[in-house]
Amino acid sequence: MDVEEQLIELLCGLVFSEFQNHHRPDLKKYYYLREDSLIHAVKNALTDIERVGTYSSHTGANIYKHAAYICRWIAEIKPVHVDRSYPLNLTNENDLGLSVINASFSAFCLESLLGESREMSEKLLKDLRYCFEYRIHKMDTDTLALMLEHIFEKY
Repeated sequence: MDVEEQLIELLCGLVFSEFQNHHRPDLKKYYYLREDSLIHAVKNALTDIERVGTYSSHTGANIYKHAAYICRWIAEIKPVHVDRSYPLNLTNENDLGLSVINASFSAFCLESLLGESREMSEKLLKDLRYCFEYRIHKMDTDTLALMLEHIFEKY
């Protein structure tokens, strides 16, 4: 099994299942993962990493770059879909319910891909969710990867 297949299996299986148990388990009956969309996100991310690596690196992409590109594409493609049966009255200004589910899934995937030794603060996760939801088209993925590397690596 190659890296792409492993990533897809991990994200579609264990990571999404953990996300459902962690993020609003009371609402998990109202959303589902479109695996074809997630596969598309992973393929796009790996293609971008390969392109960037061809021009800028002799050592290849590190874990931060992989995680940043994959999660940026997840936020862009939005593979988590909300079922039509979701009652809109569950969403209000204090509780966005499932309206930002893909941003939350992207941030959760980022934390999962980086591993337990790189646990993120709630503030960082909140800021990432905001960026994945509202700033995705302005977000520079290489900058995100570099920021994560500086947060978690000791130089």
